[in-house]
Amino acid sequence: METQPQNSENTENIKKKSIWNLSELLKWYDLGLLPINKNQDIEYYCSFLGAYEIACNFQGVAPLVHGPSGCIESFVATRPYPGNSKKFTPKCLSTDMTLKDIVYGAAGKLGEAILKTDSTLHPNLILILTNCCADIIGEDVEAIAKKVSTTVQADILNIETGGCSGKGFREGADIVFKALFDHVASRTTLPAKGTDPSVNIFTKRLSGRPAEVNEVNELSRLLNKGGIKTNTVIRLGTEYEDLLAIPRGHANISLCYLFGDEPMKYLNTLFNQPYIATTFPIGLKATLEWLGKIQAAVGMEQKDLRDDPEVDRYQKKIDAARQKYEGREAFIWMPGEKGLAMARFAVELGMKPCLFTMSYLAVEELQETLKLLIKDGYDFKTILTGKHEFLKEYQDMDPAERPILFMPRKFWTGDLPTATINCFADSILGLKGIDYLLDSIDNAVKTAGKKDYGLFNRYVEDRYHAKKWDLDGPVVSQVRN
Repeated sequence: METQPQNSENTENIKKKSIWNLSELLKWYDLGLLPINKNQDIEYYCSFLGAYEIACNFQGVAPLVHGPSGCIESFVATRPYPGNSKKFTPKCLSTDMTLKDIVYGAAGKLGEAILKTDSTLHPNLILILTNCCADIIGEDVEAIAKKVSTTVQADILNIETGGCSGKGFREGADIVFKALFDHVASRTTLPAKGTDPSVNIFTKRLSGRPAEVNEVNELSRLLNKGGIKTNTVIRLGTEYEDLLAIPRGHANISLCYLFGDEPMKYLNTLFNQPYIATTFPIGLKATLEWLGKIQAAVGMEQKDLRDDPEVDRYQKKIDAARQKYEGREAFIWMPGEKGLAMARFAVELGMKPCLFTMSYLAVEELQETLKLLIKDGYDFKTILTGKHEFLKEYQDMDPAERPILFMPRKFWTGDLPTATINCFADSILGLKGIDYLLDSIDNAVKTAGKKDYGLFNRYVEDRYHAKKWDLDGPVVSQVRN
């Protein structure tokens, strides 16, 4: 199997490296041959933290943890929300069980906590989450909640989410989604037939505001262009009333296929809503395909937008970029869902993408997305984790031939052109996202091997509202409080 292009005198060592296709890795996974270490991945982290993360997403829903407060403190430390205001910071509500409570029970504490949560926050729904301590001692949370339910205004749901169950992070998230969807089903009705087609958009698990807001606005704009309304958006900060609006949508779309697969299937069971199996619409081709799949799911005749003036304008931009970068290799650093979509965009630009430092566990976690991509003809080459020295071997190549490295931040300090794409801070979806991506690639080629403080000091740029960055260093005089 040919592993690299033969366009340099210094490729002998490169050719000896092991590069595999995704289809091969999936086959090895099915045979149980991949050395997967599950305890190193967040998806196998505590089910309580996965549950708590989703429970914190909604305004008007108060997650009350019955157990020691340490689990919440661990959550805040390990799952931050970049770029969000205090309004969207998770509210730390806990019965704060002590050693004495673990021995004798904490029914009284829980009852008092429910009453206090209701009287101070006035939520529509109190979501009681148990962690390991409450689950192990067998605290009868259901009976306690039922006892105080007649004296509070909020509805109360109890969910057992202790990590001692052996369930993982994503399973905990799915448990909360299921409970919330059941609650929604008991409070709302299905839409009347004949109404305008609309969809519910589920964003990625962690929010990156304001980039996510811009992306949702862009995708809603494109849906409207295709004759489809956005019914509701489920993300961090969603209001309780928008949660109840889910059944009125005609179909569901989850931007992150890994994140949304199980919740979307359950919604289909409850409300008979089609689920569009796709991933992030990055690039022109993927965006048009994304829109076409949604049109098909809601029973619309697919509207061909190729003659649309805006689409034509972006097609010309893609064609111009293809002339510059066709045949060039693209390394996608530690790819997740967005990285896989980025590799698909690289193909659209005529590049040869390779998924770089992909973990064995990612093959398992992303297998449904990988199968979706392979079905669409994207059987990407892959270099598995632990091969960082591999990149240095390209530095002897002609600068115009070096691969372009796509990374979430500028970890790489070598001379390869590096396009840094921050999945939280940058709006990269839809048609408008193409502008940012093409500019990032052009800038990567222009600044390869130079000190690019505009990338390195990303936090300072955002925090202090810097106006301009030079390649040789920040313009300090323009950094203001």
